Amino acid sequence: MARDRDAQLRNIIAGYGDSIRLSDIKANIAVLFVAIMMGTVVQYHDLYPWYLSLPVVLAPFLFIFMSLLISVYPRYPRDGQDRFPLRRRIEPGDFDFLAAPTNRDELAERCALLSRILWWKNITLQAAYVMSMTTLVVAAILVFVTWLNPSSPGSSGQTHAKRLSLSNRASTSATIAPSIALISKSFGV
Repeated sequence: MARDRDAQLRNIIAGYGDSIRLSDIKANIAVLFVAIMMGTVVQYHDLYPWYLSLPVVLAPFLFIFMSLLISVYPRYPRDGQDRFPLRRRIEPGDFDFLAAPTNRDELAERCALLSRILWWKNITLQAAYVMSMTTLVVAAILVFVTWLNPSSPGSSGQTHAKRLSLSNRASTSATIAPSIALISKSFGV
């Protein structure tokens, strides 16, 4: 009976370890995409409606970014086990392989520890997901409201879409002309 319990605990520990690694992979990929999206948001901050300042627009991104980083941050306790010794005088015996725990209490403690880590990882990932979905809904509502009333105070009747098209036209022609010249020069045209 004791061996069955130990085998069950080892299987649960292996499952928790795999789930923790998968959660870390998800969070790392999401951190990359949030960082890319934040750059785009900051780049076009001057084209936002008058009622959205840059800190207001970046607040959800920063919350998502921080919750994903907290999700990736390791929370393994450092006390009790000496896996990587840092001492002034190291001897070869300090690096002996530490076998898997054979004590039932150690297996149960490790299982509880991994369960708690996985729970916090899931909570922070879910918080980031809920915030991103809420931000998308709020952004859709703001786009709809701006579409209904396109003129903003102080814009002298020029709509946001016209300002966007004028600024894009100027920046596009300024960036495309050198590229076309470089391409035609490389082909000898």
